[in-house]
Amino acid sequence: MAARQKDEARMGENLRRAVQLDRKFAQRAVEDLEFMDMARTKTFVEVLKQ
Repeated sequence: MAARQKDEARMGENLRRAVQLDRKFAQRAVEDLEFMDMARTKTFVEVLKQ
């Protein structure tokens, strides 16, 4: 939802939590069209590097 609303901070928090729970969510986020506009943001890249 946050990605759809272009809320980078909330998207980062939610994605970080999901990736911490299960690393496979990182790959899903890369492939998910919902994240297309956020994929090049600093927050998105930093979360997936963890």
